[in-house]
Amino acid sequence: MKKLFWLSIAIAISAAFFASTRPDGLDFLAKKLGFAGKGIEGSAPMAGYSLMFLPAGAVSTAAAGIAGVMIILAIFWLSACILRYNKQG
Repeated sequence: MKKLFWLSIAIAISAAFFASTRPDGLDFLAKKLGFAGKGIEGSAPMAGYSLMFLPAGAVSTAAAGIAGVMIILAIFWLSACILRYNKQG
């Protein structure tokens, strides 16, 4: 389990340096079909695959990837604990 965790962190960090600066598929399609500016703007904690408190770039993208891994790990761990508790009781 620890090896899988560290592998996930390593992938999140290394993938950040290979990330494209081009728009992702949804942004590209929205511009191509002409509805890119018609959506409601909102804020997100990791908008643009970076963290608000770090300057944009590979380090911020890597930190966002690590944060994403930690969030998903926490969700799965909590789900497993809930399922285990319900199974016992």
